[in-house]
Amino acid sequence: MKLRQTLLGIILSFSTVGIIATSADSQAYQEVFDQQKKQEVKVKTALDSEFISTKDEATLKQDLKSFEKAKSKETRKELTKRIEQEDAVLKTVQTNLVVEESKVAQKEHTDLSEDVAKLSKKAKEPFILNADKEKLKDFETKLSDLESSKKVKPVRQTAKQVQALSLTIHSNQKEAKGISADLKNLNKQSDELSKKKFLLEADEKELEKDRKENSQFFKHAESLEKIQKRKTESSELVSSISTKREKTETDFKDNETKTRELVTSIDKLIGEGKLTSKEKENLTTHLDKMNQSLALKNYNPGDLGEHYDSHKNDYDEYLKNSDKKIAEEKARAEKEAAEQPKRAEEEARQATENAQKESSVTSDGWHQAPAGQKYLKRSSGLTYGQVKNPGNFSLITDSEAANYRPGHGNGSAKQ
Repeated sequence: MKLRQTLLGIILSFSTVGIIATSADSQAYQEVFDQQKKQEVKVKTALDSEFISTKDEATLKQDLKSFEKAKSKETRKELTKRIEQEDAVLKTVQTNLVVEESKVAQKEHTDLSEDVAKLSKKAKEPFILNADKEKLKDFETKLSDLESSKKVKPVRQTAKQVQALSLTIHSNQKEAKGISADLKNLNKQSDELSKKKFLLEADEKELEKDRKENSQFFKHAESLEKIQKRKTESSELVSSISTKREKTETDFKDNETKTRELVTSIDKLIGEGKLTSKEKENLTTHLDKMNQSLALKNYNPGDLGEHYDSHKNDYDEYLKNSDKKIAEEKARAEKEAAEQPKRAEEEARQATENAQKESSVTSDGWHQAPAGQKYLKRSSGLTYGQVKNPGNFSLITDSEAANYRPGHGNGSAKQ
């Protein structure tokens, strides 16, 4: 719109001096102004550059201002010449911009090289992650590729990325060091826990293994994921075993004494009681379980209490059965003891009768003692081989007869 107004003004000014403006003139001027418009875009681009010098900036602005003043006064030819001159100046300025940008690019590349070198030195410190080291290697390669760059944009983009990596490296290193310190503290807790009572042997070994795994991260960490995972696993293990040990301690505090008493009672019942083979087998199994639990073998928190409750019931039942059997046997023994004299007397009488039946009788009425036996007159303590009336004597063996004196012959007994 502005160009059209300017063009109209030029045509009117020509009319005042007697020159007739045609449509062809109008089109020609329009082309000149279009050319200048395109040129202005290039000039403004140059003016916006951070690399333009003060002198070049002043020259371009003056050219724009001069053309603005001349466009309504000068002819198309003069305006075209002015555009050509302005283009020559612009090319010189653009060349200067390229040179200046190249200088800045080289300077910033030098600064970038220093930053990368500092990071490379930093990468040799403990707790620099492998992923961060790999990224740094990529920048070292990229830095070499940018060495001949004449543009600042790729250098600055890389510098921005290096700066971000630097922040990441410092942050990750700090976090890894913090987690490593946490692992050292967990090892301290684990070591203290291992020295406490009521810790299962398997748990003690698990804690020792866990401490060794933690120690691998005391001076180095390959990745945050690995060291974070190690901390989580270690923390959960220490917490779990600590809780388990506390439950075990409570179980022993509440049940150890009475369990040991029950072990003693069961052991005595097995040795002295009257038990069936099944009862003895069950009690032996119970005894083994309780002894293992007391020694913290094959033990889970609460086992003492559970074993005591269940095994005590069996013990009470088997003890009652045993006592009943013992009482019955005692009663039978007492009954047998009371009946023993009568039974002995009857057995002696029966033996005498049997002996009398078995002994031989001579023609003159003497009874001969069976082979290996003698007749004993208990009132006198004398033994004989033959008697007239065997009912007045007792038959004893020859070995028993050695404890008595042989009697002299008389009318009722002789050798």
